[in-house]
Amino acid sequence: MFKRRVGGVYFAIITQAIAPFSPSLIVGQQGYTGGINGITDLRTLHGWDIRTDHAKVILYFVEVALLFGCILLAQFIRLTKLGPSWWRCASRRRVRFSRL
Repeated sequence: MFKRRVGGVYFAIITQAIAPFSPSLIVGQQGYTGGINGITDLRTLHGWDIRTDHAKVILYFVEVALLFGCILLAQFIRLTKLGPSWWRCASRRRVRFSRL
């Protein structure tokens, strides 16, 4: 679809044709997705019990550190030469699909 530069009405038709199959794919692959309810009963993470209060605090700080790491990486990319060139390429691709 993207390689052949399908756009406009054809892109909308293809998107609407793919949409009904997504729920059946999610529900059908219950071993990986957990079906309609999602993955439930998460009790361990590689053998480590994550239900304790101590584990929840550790996981919270790990998530905060990862969030700040992602923010710092995004700022680094934005402020280097890669950032503006990446933005120009992305905006060109975005404009291509917004035309009528």
